[in-house]
Amino acid sequence: MLITRLARQLGGTLHLRRDDDITVLCHDSRSCTPGSAYFSFHGLHVDGDGFIADAISHGASLIVSDARHEDLEDLASFIVLEGGNIRRAYALASDALFDHPSGRTEVIGVTGTDGKTSTCHYIHQLLGMCGHRAGLLSTTSVDDGTGLVPSPYHNTTPEAYDVYRTMAKACGNGLEHFVLECSSHALSATYDRLAGCGYVASCFTRITSEHLEFHRSRDEYFEAKLNLARHTHGPVFVYEDSPVLERLEGIKGQDLVTLKCPQVIRRDMDGLVFMHDGKSHALPFFSDFALENAWMAACLVSRLLQIPLETVLQHLEKLDNPPGRQEIMTIGGRTVVIDFAHTPDAFDRLMTSIRLVHPSGSLIALFGASGDRDAGKRRGMGQAAMRHCQTIILTEDDPRSEDVYDICADIARGIDPGRCSLYTIPHREDAIRQAVRLSKPGDVVLLLGIGCQRTIDHLTFQIPWNEKAAVEKAFREVE
Repeated sequence: MLITRLARQLGGTLHLRRDDDITVLCHDSRSCTPGSAYFSFHGLHVDGDGFIADAISHGASLIVSDARHEDLEDLASFIVLEGGNIRRAYALASDALFDHPSGRTEVIGVTGTDGKTSTCHYIHQLLGMCGHRAGLLSTTSVDDGTGLVPSPYHNTTPEAYDVYRTMAKACGNGLEHFVLECSSHALSATYDRLAGCGYVASCFTRITSEHLEFHRSRDEYFEAKLNLARHTHGPVFVYEDSPVLERLEGIKGQDLVTLKCPQVIRRDMDGLVFMHDGKSHALPFFSDFALENAWMAACLVSRLLQIPLETVLQHLEKLDNPPGRQEIMTIGGRTVVIDFAHTPDAFDRLMTSIRLVHPSGSLIALFGASGDRDAGKRRGMGQAAMRHCQTIILTEDDPRSEDVYDICADIARGIDPGRCSLYTIPHREDAIRQAVRLSKPGDVVLLLGIGCQRTIDHLTFQIPWNEKAAVEKAFREVE
């Protein structure tokens, strides 16, 4: 795309050195190459304007900034968006560069606090089972039409260039639909990573609150989520007890589909059976929230493809969970459950479901909380675990710049040590080993928060991580 054409897309003031063809968009100066445009983000810790000269030295032909840099205008072209949102401009430029892919495939957006990833995967699988090829971009996985692979991105919704590039590949590979997991950060007016994207349908999974270190209030968090509905030109699915239902009614009106979860008639660790219109249907997962997510996915697919719901429900028994979500291991007579649960509500719902299928034996929960993230939920996580578990082991979970002991102390404020055994073990590998030592045949060990994550992030380094392998290693060592 020529610089002059891109400037017309973005607006602002163009200071043109040469009308080069832009082939790559960057927000990291080190990634710039000849033919690239550098978008100068204002970050939490560093300001992108300080790296403009470095971007030019790496070959950037165009700089997009919200301030003029006259001393550098003889080295590169500039688009100056005074008072503009550079991140939003990056998204709009990405959408344009890849020829507006959300207009060339049917994009399905999924947001919420808990259950986003699972719901995305269920929709992706059900569409395929019903004969319709779909792409996927979720926290854990990507499918651009060449097959499902682990996501290479650290964020739930990556930066706009990666979103639209993946979507464009899916279009090029002839996919009819594209399932996109939408985080509150990506939907927020501050980051606006999905500017330019339209959706044929969307889902609002279980919503409580999270990331208040970024959104500042529950209302602001809700408002970011609601941006998905504002850009959906088809049905929006939500449960009837959702705290955002009334707000969604004001946005979508008749296009709002309110759901009620069907009744479970039987369950064990291998799955559950529920009733709908007098017929029983099986789901290979035991928890109520898995049923909520699968039911929402099935209802959306039925409506989107205009096929009977019963036809879609017949496929539920063949669903797979995404990696790190309700992964069950049976070792040495113990049941180990690996799950990404990382909020008080997710803890409460997972542990309640486990008690329904595993009423005897101790529950041992191992978890931490992310550093530099919503600290307000930590006490509630401790309280939720205390209500259900006989033993709680607090440990690391992406502490980043915070001290692990400080994070664990925040969680422990919600735990009465008289009601359960409480341990603080900072290194997760040591904590898992202790959980195995403390467990007996018949017990359930819950490893929460990390899921399939491949690293544990500290401020200046990352620890390579595989939760499942760490469990297997602990059992070998303890036995």
